[in-house]
Parts: sequence; C-alpha cells; structure tokens
Amino acid sequence: MPFSILILDDEPISLKFMTKILESYLSEQVQLFPCSASTQALDLLATRTIDIALSDIKMPDIDGITLLSKFRKAGANTFFIMVSAFANKQIAVESLRLGAFDFVEKPVQKDQLISSVKRALEQIRLTRDLNEAQAKSIESERLASLGLMAGNIAHEISTPLTIMNSLIEEYFREPEIFDLALAMKQFRSMNDRVSKIVKSLKNLAWAGESSEPEMVPVSTILDDIVNLSSLQLKHKKITLDVQAPVENSLIFCERISLSQVLLNLVNNAIDAVEALPKKWIKIRIQKEGENTIFSVIDAGKGIDESLHTKIFEPFFTTKKMGRGVGLGLSNALRVVSYLGGTLTIDKQNPNTSFVISLPTDPPKLSSTTPRI
Repeated sequence: MPFSILILDDEPISLKFMTKILESYLSEQVQLFPCSASTQALDLLATRTIDIALSDIKMPDIDGITLLSKFRKAGANTFFIMVSAFANKQIAVESLRLGAFDFVEKPVQKDQLISSVKRALEQIRLTRDLNEAQAKSIESERLASLGLMAGNIAHEISTPLTIMNSLIEEYFREPEIFDLALAMKQFRSMNDRVSKIVKSLKNLAWAGESSEPEMVPVSTILDDIVNLSSLQLKHKKITLDVQAPVENSLIFCERISLSQVLLNLVNNAIDAVEALPKKWIKIRIQKEGENTIFSVIDAGKGIDESLHTKIFEPFFTTKKMGRGVGLGLSNALRVVSYLGGTLTIDKQNPNTSFVISLPTDPPKLSSTTPRI
C-alpha cells in the first residue's frame, strides 16, 4: 500500500516544486495530495489516513502549528515536516513540542527534503512492521487461549451428551416404564447448557471486522465469562463469587472485546491462585456516578508496586515460560482506553485486584477500534 503524503503551501511555485521533487524520487512509494489551504488538508484528513504532511507554517487560513495541533486532536499519527522561510528557534521548538517530525527551511533544498521524507517513511515502515508483528503475537496468544478453553469445553460438553445418551439407551431398554416427560425436561436442560457454552465460545472466538459499541446487558457479558471459565474453576477447585447490579443493567461497550478483557483477567487470576491453599476469585460490578466499575479480585497477595506500570507494557509477563507472551494486559488497557475508561490495579486492596472503570453511557471514542 503506497504511503500518502500531504503537501501544503499557499505559494503555487513552492507547492509545485515540492510536489515535483517527490514525484521524481518517490513516485512508486507514495501517493501525493497537493493542497493550497489548510482547510483542504482538514477535509482530506476526514476522508483518509495521511502518513506524512509537508506543511508550510505561515498559511493564510490556519497556520501550520495550529494545523498540527488539530491533526493530533483528531487522533491522526501523521508525521509532520514543517516548512518555513521564517524559521527561528522558538518556532522550531514549538513544532517539535507538538510532535512534528522535522523542520525544513525555505528555500527548500532538494536533498534536504528527500532526506527528511525518506527518514519519515522509514519510521512509518518500522511502526507498521512492529504493529503487524504485535498483531500476529496477539492473535497467536488469543488462539492458544481459545485452544486451551476448547479442550476444557469439549470435556464439559461431553458430560451432558453422556447423560442424553444414557437416557436414550434407557428408553430403548425399558420403554414401557420410561418417564418421557422427565427425560424431555432433562434433555432441555442439557441442551441449554451445551448451547450456552458453544455460544460463548463462538462469541469469544470471533475475529472478523470490529463491531460497533452499543448498549449491552451486563448479564450477557457475565454469562460469557462464567460459561467459558466454569470448567477450569471446577477442575482446579477455585471458588468464583460474582456480585453484579440488577439484571437489566446496561453498559455502552463492544461486547466481544470487553468479554475478552474480563476473561483475560479471570484467566490470569486462575493461573495466580491455582497453587494457593485458599483459592478464590471474585467479580464485583457496581455503579459509581456515571461509570460502571468491574473488579476482578483473587486470593493473591497483590502485585509488587514496582511492577504496577511495567505489567501493562507489551511483552512483559511474570508468568513462567509457555504460559503467555505478555500481551493480554497491554491489549486490555488499549481496549478499555478506546471505550473511554481506565484499567488500574487497586493499591488499597490487600489482595490482587484489577479495576476497570467505564462510562455507562456512550463516551467520546478514539478513531481506531483495537482488538484483543
């Protein structure tokens, strides 16, 4: 995919000159968008991603520094290269403070311009490569987690299927005394149990295009978590205690992503307490003002304060080799931040406690939907 470069200058000769240089030296790598007004640049940003912006600082409508600030407020990660014939130290410092990548003086020198743009392109390539590698690692960890759950769930499903098969055999063996009404009641119960497990697994395994956030019943999110973690909890003799608001309570979220975040926290808690003499996990959900608070607490004695920041960094993990690559919490933080919330460690709780605070009603969202 070619890189998009905005070229902004109100002087026709300068605009044509910079466009011609980039066409001559980078034509196969880039798509150029010459603009003579800052308002045109903002209109362009509303319709597409802009990788690099070559922007004259002294523009008649919106100056280059203000334009850079507007791009940042819109969530754009555009690499700005500021261009000016009125360069001074104060302007350069202010540009860099706001996140400009480089500063080029007029009259523009061909070699300096090409060098600056090439360095920006290299930074963008490295960022894309890193994001791609991280996305692959995230997907690998997610699939490994789902694989583990699928193995457990296969065992969980086999129990009701065995019961159903036994009832069928009993009917064929002694049909005259078989209690059909009772058997149908048991069939329905077993069928509901299997359906809930499979539906929750399908929801969490979904990896298509991101769905739009919407008002979701808190109870459906809890159902996903309980259905997919119940067998692990039972097998490892871990008690799960859930306290939630009234059944009709709603929250604005992307259900799949929030369920994955909470399931990740519960799975982490399972790993942390399975070797402890007292094994328990608590999920607490409550309303505080305009926010809904999700707390996942376990029997552990907390996380060392020196790790409170590091633990949310990509690829940092305290687990043993083969138990994770350290991406769960960093991506949980991204998802929660996208939804306008926070993910923190409760320092006041003597046990290990992760707290998610989310606006109950629709917040102002950032521009890109992350996935776990």
